[in-house]
Amino acid sequence: QIIGATPNGEYEILGAFIDKKLADGIHRAIKAAGFDLVALEFQALSIARLVRYKVTNLPVSNYYILVRIFSGGLNFFIIQNGQIYFDYLLKWSAIVGNERQLKENVFQDTIIEETRRIVNFYSSRFAVKIEKIILMTENNFDSISKIIKENIGLGVEKLDLPRFAKFPSSWWPVLGANLRGEVSRVDDKEINLSGERKTEAFYKDK
Repeated sequence: QIIGATPNGEYEILGAFIDKKLADGIHRAIKAAGFDLVALEFQALSIARLVRYKVTNLPVSNYYILVRIFSGGLNFFIIQNGQIYFDYLLKWSAIVGNERQLKENVFQDTIIEETRRIVNFYSSRFAVKIEKIILMTENNFDSISKIIKENIGLGVEKLDLPRFAKFPSSWWPVLGANLRGEVSRVDDKEINLSGERKTEAFYKDK
């Protein structure tokens, strides 16, 4: 997917990959439920679309490092002008290892280490001074933001959806995907991991 262009005419391209067996399994499940799968995407792409469509509290034109803490693990991604430039997911299973529970000190150390790593990558790659981290979490915002402020020295801002204040953040990727669904299949140029772009699916029941 083309996400931008440099002044000298070079294109900035975003790539994404999925195991075909996993994609086929999702496709079969959707079909079995009586629906047609017209697009399959990763959650960071859906969340970035919320920024691009001005649904969040963030200005579209800025650059952001977003740290998302959810049931799947720690998700770090870079958003520029409402487009995803980098997406990295660290699953809880990789953090816990052979332990049965996630210890508090391991949790804190992981947040510090991984956030610092992404900040260093972002600063060196894009030559931009980072002033704050955008944090997306349903729980413990104050304590997590304190960890980042005290150990990395950056401000922390909470990602919010003012128009959907009652929606838990676990539903935000669904909202972002819904915005994609409102785009004509002909005009939809974003990454599609399903490998299918079926305009007729929209007219199947008409």
